[in-house]
Amino acid sequence: MNINVTSTITPETMAITRRGIFRPTDVMATVILGKFLGDKISLCWLYELPNEVAPNIIVYDIGVGLLNGNKLGEKERRENNIAYSTAGLVWRRYGHSLVQKYDKPYYVWDVVDEDLIQGIDSQSNISVINHGTPVTEPINLNYLINGLNIKAAFEDNEDEVFKEAVNLFEVIFDTVFNFAEYKRISF
Repeated sequence: MNINVTSTITPETMAITRRGIFRPTDVMATVILGKFLGDKISLCWLYELPNEVAPNIIVYDIGVGLLNGNKLGEKERRENNIAYSTAGLVWRRYGHSLVQKYDKPYYVWDVVDEDLIQGIDSQSNISVINHGTPVTEPINLNYLINGLNIKAAFEDNEDEVFKEAVNLFEVIFDTVFNFAEYKRISF
């Protein structure tokens, strides 16, 4: 994925997200948006959202808006009680367009949601049911992201390490996405 990360809004800016320590939910949301936008994304990484943002810019995970998984209070939940984090909100909004080329797009969408996105949402929201048992944890993505955050702190190269995180999550996303298609064909 070709990702350009800046700290200022430019005419090329396609999306704005929260700057700072990144988590699996905002990294995966960036991967999904990059896929939606054509594998090229010009991202503005900010600490605060300005008062005015052009309507064509996608705003996510920065404390406001429909694609913010950091809402205080009661979060929107799926039927299985897993609360949406930013990854789930972005997947729900843009993921359907990514699966349209398949003959059973809703099936592929559901598999990616269940096998990858819900695990990220669950970890992000620390959603628990069944007496404290995690709802789902397919991959410990927090471990991977924490390692990259430590690298960013030691190397003082936050922008480049964030790009590494997005590229890593793109591989994970593509693998789960392809598996969903193979699973659909096999069953």
